[in-house]
Amino acid sequence: MYERTSNMNTSEEDENSILPEGKYRVRIIHVDDKVKTEKGDDRYNVTFEVLDDEFQGYKLWSNIMVYYKGSPSIKGQRITRHFLHQINQQYQGVLNVNVDDWVGQIVFVDVEHDEYKDSPKAKIVNY
Repeated sequence: MYERTSNMNTSEEDENSILPEGKYRVRIIHVDDKVKTEKGDDRYNVTFEVLDDEFQGYKLWSNIMVYYKGSPSIKGQRITRHFLHQINQQYQGVLNVNVDDWVGQIVFVDVEHDEYKDSPKAKIVNY
């Protein structure tokens, strides 16, 4: 349900800083309306805010995928189900997704550095 190609932008205070690699406690603060992928799956862009004192206010973004039955990308559904389980949402059986219920949920994420458009970015690699 989510892709591990998430990017992180910096906090509002310091546009040039990058969140160090590590484990962080984050809150979901926004979920964009779903977008249909070329394969017909639903993609949601989720915004997270770091809650840890030293890095409070840093933002992370992640794409969460919801796959339709028979999707050629269905192997990714275990990632989605893991994400939903971590935020205390229904994750077994047929999924009835209500992204409004995601907002405010707190989860721990692992962040690593990656390159995006020739500049370093932090990215979520695990929930």
